[in-house]
Amino acid sequence: MGVDPPLAGRKAELATVRELLDHSCGRRGHVVSIVGEAGMGKTRLVSEIAALARERDARTIVGRAYETAQVLAFGPWVDALRAGLVADPGALAGVEPVWRGELARVLPEVESRGARRATPAEATRIFQAVERLLERLSARQPLVVVLEDVHWADELTVRLAAYLGRRIDARPILLVLTTRDEHLTGATLLDVALQELRDHARLVSVPLAALSRTETTALARSLARAERDPDALARLDEQVWRISSGNPLLVLETVRALRDAPAGRDAGASVPTRVREIVMTRLERLSEPARRVVSIASLIGRECDFRLLQHCAGLSDRAAAEVVEELVRRRVFHGVGERLDFTHDRLREVASQALVPAQTTTLHRVIATSMEALYAGDLERHYAALAAHCRDGELWDHAVIYLTEAGTRAAERSAHREAAACFEQALVALRRLPESRRALEQAVDIGLALHTSWYAVAEVKRSYQALGDAEAPARQLGDARRSALLASQTGQYLWVTGRAREALPLFEHAATVAKTLGDFPLLTSSTLYIGTARFCLGNLATAEQSFRHVIDALGEAAAGERLGLHGLPLVFAESGLTALFAEEGRFEEARAHGTRSVRIAEALNHTYTLVFAL
Repeated sequence: MGVDPPLAGRKAELATVRELLDHSCGRRGHVVSIVGEAGMGKTRLVSEIAALARERDARTIVGRAYETAQVLAFGPWVDALRAGLVADPGALAGVEPVWRGELARVLPEVESRGARRATPAEATRIFQAVERLLERLSARQPLVVVLEDVHWADELTVRLAAYLGRRIDARPILLVLTTRDEHLTGATLLDVALQELRDHARLVSVPLAALSRTETTALARSLARAERDPDALARLDEQVWRISSGNPLLVLETVRALRDAPAGRDAGASVPTRVREIVMTRLERLSEPARRVVSIASLIGRECDFRLLQHCAGLSDRAAAEVVEELVRRRVFHGVGERLDFTHDRLREVASQALVPAQTTTLHRVIATSMEALYAGDLERHYAALAAHCRDGELWDHAVIYLTEAGTRAAERSAHREAAACFEQALVALRRLPESRRALEQAVDIGLALHTSWYAVAEVKRSYQALGDAEAPARQLGDARRSALLASQTGQYLWVTGRAREALPLFEHAATVAKTLGDFPLLTSSTLYIGTARFCLGNLATAEQSFRHVIDALGEAAAGERLGLHGLPLVFAESGLTALFAEEGRFEEARAHGTRSVRIAEALNHTYTLVFAL
């Protein structure tokens, strides 16, 4: 049937993307969203766009989101940018070192090329760094950036797409987003991002509807060119239309199933769940080693490293090569650079859903242990994937560790909702372990981290619930420092909800414990909170003392220290003095401290803190 099936019934859509591509090649960048249900030909239309791009001497780079990999921040962008750097490695040389340092946060291999990380992670700076890299990649030839299945993308991938989509007007860049329409409910972040781009007048939506019966018949007959018998063609037309209802993927899979069916067997006679039976028919014809590799790959969730598949399946080099050759020849797998992926996500879905729960658990465990063995020297890049596989493989102790690490990395990128999801899953995994002092310590520490992330996105009730859940293990531990941290953070909740009088004793208790333990971060943050509570209660003189203590303790040399808070305590203290002096009518002093707080926040490019300074 060839590398790609024919593109049927898409003349109008193809004309639209051709025009947008011409505009983009002429330095009038556009964003195009290709929308349709699964199997409607979004990926096939992307292949046609890539072919048109080649005709215009434009380069196409592709990234894809996966349902099982939403915890991986910037996942699709990482894949696309890596493809761009493979095609044009010289583009990185044109990116300033400071931006290469930011790129290294999402492309660790950039680190070895001289990049350095000078400041804490900040999503806006990563966005700017990616913008610089795309500018260099499009300098020599027009660039088509494709992000497939963005309905499964992580939050930062969507935000970055929206950010860049508003900035390509005068650049030779076409940004293509594919998504399933059933995921566009009008209330998701993706909906908001697409509406913003639509308002910007650079987004063109290309909806893909089902093929008409005439178009379906034409596609089916083009796929079954060897058939000449009129009666057989008529039966084919009827069966394909009944099963596919104009879905191009189901047309393709139905024709393949009918063509490959043993003599005398009518593969299309009864398909109660449509594509499941069609795809399973194909997969069942594979050799036993190939079926095992398919099962493993269906749970890995992303493009597969050949070595990982080989290690998980326990195959020799020769046996692994034979299995991959079989899967590529049968068009179950295709190559993506040096990696392997399913030719369509429908194959992955059916393969994974065919596994019984015990098989799924066992295979996730095999994948996790294989990843630990293969990537022992570079586990940080794989924390999120390891977390998912350990969780689903019921390796609870490892799951707690990797989920916590993945959440910490997400929080560092300001992706706090993703961080919260990781921390909540870590706590669920922790409950599966026997009680121990180590488990109690983890319960408190993860609870505090969960509180921090929920608080950062204004989910105040959830943040308070996280603190409440951490109280029992903290009491069992009898750990003075952790109990003081809980007291301080509980006080923060009370202060935010207008109960400063109840919050103040908790802050003062935390400060007392911190002095006893010599814990500078806890003492400084508690003192800051004492100042805010006293200010709210009208004790302006003592509040001023607290704010000044924080400023003196940190100094500008430590302006970038966060001490476990959401933002920069030095800026918070300066902002506190600004409000306090304004309240007292000392406006010149208020202006001086306000100016200083803004200057520090801007110098460190910390958006979250800058909001408070302003």
